[in-house]
Amino acid sequence: VPFTGSCLLFVAFLYQQSRTANPLLPLPLFRQSDFGIPNLASFILGFSTYSSLFFFSLYFQNAQGASASEAGVRMMPQFLLTAVVSLFFGRLHARISAQWLMVGSYALIGIAMTLLYFAGVDTGYVYTGSLLALMGVGMGVAVPVTGVCVLGAVNKSRFATASAVMNALRQGGMAFGIAILGALLGAEAVRYATRLMTADGIPQAALRSQALVFTTATDATAAPALHYYREAIAHGFQMAMLVAGAACLVMAAILAFQGRSTPCATGRAAPHTKQLE
Repeated sequence: VPFTGSCLLFVAFLYQQSRTANPLLPLPLFRQSDFGIPNLASFILGFSTYSSLFFFSLYFQNAQGASASEAGVRMMPQFLLTAVVSLFFGRLHARISAQWLMVGSYALIGIAMTLLYFAGVDTGYVYTGSLLALMGVGMGVAVPVTGVCVLGAVNKSRFATASAVMNALRQGGMAFGIAILGALLGAEAVRYATRLMTADGIPQAALRSQALVFTTATDATAAPALHYYREAIAHGFQMAMLVAGAACLVMAAILAFQGRSTPCATGRAAPHTKQLE
């Protein structure tokens, strides 16, 4: 009911924005591919990478048994590489067109997330940490270049609106990612745990009580349930990463084949965008 209501209210909002003289969300801007496509990319960035922080925390703590602080330390390569690479974005953009920076960064993120599909309960940190570092490199380029493309598609008077739309879509993508990928993770975890327990001869009547133990399966006193729990969470994580990675790869393909007459595609940025950099 809340979801249906939100959809109806969103349609009403779009209708009202199409009729007002000074809209909060100028809908004609989205008819321009050089504005609409980078904003779609911003949404996908939030859907995949921003929401993934939630799933990495679940994976390291619930699947591999790390503490909260240990999980935070294991996630550091992504943050550090994002910060470092973003410092050199201006030099990269001076040599490579914005379109191909977009394509390369989203493809790199997509590849790294897709490869996390192979991260299981016993996977070593060298593997997962390296992929998190690759994601950090991709995000260090993807975040600023998306902003350059969005702002390069509008006049200076539209900067505030364009920036707000881009960030709102990114945050909305993160909310959708946590909700949709989280639901996928949960459903896949339950399905996989049920399959494992059935294969081990646990009768259907015991599945419900065994599932209840999952909520307290945090130490060796619940070793059997803990085994199923960790394997199930790892499997759900793998499926979430596969979908998130595929979304980024599809976005990279769209960016690669978008029209080449736009400032973003050709690497030509408007004067105000050059000043911004």
